[in-house]
Amino acid sequence: MSFNHTNQKGFANIILVVVIVVLAGVVGYFAFVKKSEPIAQQPTPTPTQTNTPAPTPTPAPKISWKEEVLNQFKGLTSWTIDENVSDWRPLDLDPSQLAKYPKGKTVMLSKAFNENGFSNPGDSEKAVSEQSALESSIKTTLNKNGWKFIAGPTEGGFYHGYLYEKNGKPLLLGIGTRDAVTGGMFISLQFQY
Repeated sequence: MSFNHTNQKGFANIILVVVIVVLAGVVGYFAFVKKSEPIAQQPTPTPTQTNTPAPTPTPAPKISWKEEVLNQFKGLTSWTIDENVSDWRPLDLDPSQLAKYPKGKTVMLSKAFNENGFSNPGDSEKAVSEQSALESSIKTTLNKNGWKFIAGPTEGGFYHGYLYEKNGKPLLLGIGTRDAVTGGMFISLQFQY
């Protein structure tokens, strides 16, 4: 009996070990299967892209020829502007130079340097200096903006006309240097639009 009893104890131990191993295997299997199962994830919403067309740039408003020319010279001085000039005032420029251009509306910008005469001895020199500086600025502006020199004075004197052209359109630069006559010192720009 003692042999049988020892056998039963050994057999119980073996069964216990087998049950523990099987139980551990089952627990391990379920643990492994649970971990390897993909976790059902909630789909994350992706931002939807709408095909909104890029805004088209608004084209700059087209300015008129008159505005374009005025803009080139407006910052040089305080001009008197006459938009109702009936015809060219060519000074000593040969009028035939202007005859090739069709008649049109003419604007004249002008700047007087002795419209009230000179009351002080130094006023004349100051006016001559200001006029010379403005003339230089105008000629630089004409050149920088693509105006082509066409013709100049035909004779000496106090009043001179210079013809320029751009895009087939004329511009007349007039310069009066008669400082002894009230209003005789001036610069004018005339152009058609």
